[in-house]
Amino acid sequence: MKKTSSALMIAASLSILPACGIEETNTPELQGSEAPASSDLGQTGSALSVGSYSVNLSAHGGSGGAASSKECPANYVAVGIHGSAGDIVVSLGLVCRYLNNDGTLGAWYYTSATTGAYTVTPFNIQCPAGQVVVGFHGHNNNFLDSLGLSCATPNNWMSGSGVEFSTVKVGGTGGGYEFSDLCPPQYVVRKLNLRSWDLIDQAQAVCNSLMW
Repeated sequence: MKKTSSALMIAASLSILPACGIEETNTPELQGSEAPASSDLGQTGSALSVGSYSVNLSAHGGSGGAASSKECPANYVAVGIHGSAGDIVVSLGLVCRYLNNDGTLGAWYYTSATTGAYTVTPFNIQCPAGQVVVGFHGHNNNFLDSLGLSCATPNNWMSGSGVEFSTVKVGGTGGGYEFSDLCPPQYVVRKLNLRSWDLIDQAQAVCNSLMW
């Protein structure tokens, strides 16, 4: 699949859908209630767990396709992504692990991936052992061209340390607008809001707070 021909033909054929483009913002969108300052997340004990606050990062890609979401189960956090890609990301799901109360990671869980319409290369990329997804980087235009992970260990991210590892990107090697989004301090990725049809039109990370 060539991004400059096939992807445009797909977009043209889906005439009932909006053509392209979204307005991006670098300001995370709080869900539910007003986000607390990092210091207000609280020291409620020695056990680390996933909190109830969530923040939407910027959405990347076009506005076509049908809306869906992929979310880790309760007290699981994202450690990777799986799916398929060619010059554009075609299908996408989350790789999750249970967050133990000492900040280590336990049981695995894979969400289903969206269904793509093309035979392309499958992928499964993950953060290094013990690290979780704290953001994404990649390229986008009318579709999600490429996607990679920004990673950190939960305890270090809670204490204010930065990104410890960035993975390679899956998808195309050029084209589109470059982006790099991080969760706020003490928040990690647990969910993806998606728009997709035959491929991934748009992706948006949702970060949840961590609580001691």
